[in-house]
Amino acid sequence: MKPDSLSTIFLVDDDKFYLNLYEKWLLNLGYTNIHKFEYGMDCIENLNLKPDLIILDYCMDFLNGKK
Repeated sequence: MKPDSLSTIFLVDDDKFYLNLYEKWLLNLGYTNIHKFEYGMDCIENLNLKPDLIILDYCMDFLNGKK
């Protein structure tokens, strides 16, 4: 996927360090429409924004990929 101002990317991670690290990485690649979430439920509640890509932490406290 090439950087596009119309591409919507969701970052979901309960660790603020990694959340900000991934955001800086994507900004350096040229992506600008990035939404950050510390909780899985916040991501789910914003799916109406129709993200093109979701980068999701697999192991979070409340809502994670294990359950």
